[in-house]
Amino acid sequence: GAAGKARELKRIPLTLKIYLVGLNTCMHACGAIATLVPVVQVGKWTYWVLGIAIFFMLGGQMYSKEAVLVRTAVKNGTDTDYVLLARFVMVSWTLYPIVWAISDGSRTVDSDIREGLYAFVEALNKLGFLGLFLAITSPPNTPRWLQWTSSVTAAIFGRRRRIEEKSLQLQSTHGSQILEEFETGGGSSRMLAAERRASALPTDVR
Repeated sequence: GAAGKARELKRIPLTLKIYLVGLNTCMHACGAIATLVPVVQVGKWTYWVLGIAIFFMLGGQMYSKEAVLVRTAVKNGTDTDYVLLARFVMVSWTLYPIVWAISDGSRTVDSDIREGLYAFVEALNKLGFLGLFLAITSPPNTPRWLQWTSSVTAAIFGRRRRIEEKSLQLQSTHGSQILEEFETGGGSSRMLAAERRASALPTDVR
């Protein structure tokens, strides 16, 4: 019963998955076509505008409170972490059309600078998303350097404030023992474990 219900809550319709993959494919196709079209043609910017429109359609599916992805995350109790990752994707992906506009679009910068900008954006997206994901899911005994790297990435997108608020709540409710477990853990799974352990403590300890 309960297990079946949990599996049902995690299910995302196949049609939505196909729709999102299709939008993502069309968005990248618009960017590729816009890069290949000669500068003198208006169609170059037409494809750029179309790609931006598709990007906002994707953003609505990822970030809108009424979207299936967000509602599913809320039902599964993972909405805070999901919104954090979605926010990172929306912010970091916005850099791609900006770089295109000042390089392939308007030819404001030369090809060497363009390649450098794209390399920077790629590194920011890949490493930033990885660091944020590790900050959310890092288990106990995570190496200190990895905790520091992931926490810096997470702090940029607002997770540090939430962790600080949670630590104060745990301290006032359950005492320093649970607070120490929480602060050394680093991830949401550790936060949940600390809360569960606190609920099992005798009343005089809490």
